[in-house]
Amino acid sequence: MKTLIAFVSALIFVLAGPTMAESICGRAASADFVIGEYKMEMGPREIKTSRSTRIFPNVFETPATIFAVNDALFLVTTIGAIDISLTPVSADEPVWQFSAREGFSPVSSEDMGLAADCDFADFPRLVGSGTMTDVNGIVLDVTMKLVILLASDSIELAIGTLEYSIDTISDGRPFHMETKVKVLLNPI
Repeated sequence: MKTLIAFVSALIFVLAGPTMAESICGRAASADFVIGEYKMEMGPREIKTSRSTRIFPNVFETPATIFAVNDALFLVTTIGAIDISLTPVSADEPVWQFSAREGFSPVSSEDMGLAADCDFADFPRLVGSGTMTDVNGIVLDVTMKLVILLASDSIELAIGTLEYSIDTISDGRPFHMETKVKVLLNPI
């Protein structure tokens, strides 16, 4: 429910007239406005296997910090032990699409672009890879994709995904699982 409220609030804010979104449309993601302390909401989570796709609605929050070291950007959290190296996405990178799906996201990337009067591909984007330690202590390789929807001196709202896959043997058969976790980033 909190995630739906955050999405609706962002869309109302974007629709409210001249916005910060207008000033970031077409702007590249750079250290000058992405470095900072944030609250990161993670969830719901979509898990796909060869047998099914399920959505788990749990959402949890963790403090997150984006910082720079020698022109490289990093995102770290305390909960979930996420450590990701981020890179601004170039304009020639294919556009990421977020679809509106029951239980996962109430709005699509197209909805967000229309609400902000900005082609979704023109919002600043960050992509990164790194690791996340799960509750059992297993270290997973992850990919994060973030689209910055609102910003002034720092990120006001970013949406994205944290993705990872697991290949293992279950009951003597190969087993593949893909997980996509919705991520919202807001200032603390």
